[in-house]
Amino acid sequence: MTGNVIENAPSVGISVGFGQHLRDVTVTGNVVRTVGVGIAVSVAPGAGAAVIADNLIAGAKQGAIVGMEWKKTVGDLARDGAARYAQLAINGNRVR
Repeated sequence: MTGNVIENAPSVGISVGFGQHLRDVTVTGNVVRTVGVGIAVSVAPGAGAAVIADNLIAGAKQGAIVGMEWKKTVGDLARDGAARYAQLAINGNRVR
């Protein structure tokens, strides 16, 4: 998913996978603003690889890049880092 502008989404701007249903996805060069969660990415057991890089996320009230185990949030990976999830590469994102 590349080059999109997502604005005023009340819940999630970009949703990447659900549960173990995530395989080889890239999310790059998007602008996400005034949303609940900027980018939600599955970190559930069995979830596959994702690259989330070089996105601009502004005004995400509940977190910029949020790890999800199905419907449960496990933290803002833009702040806490994604080091504990080897299948994720999160870098170069600008959060304000």
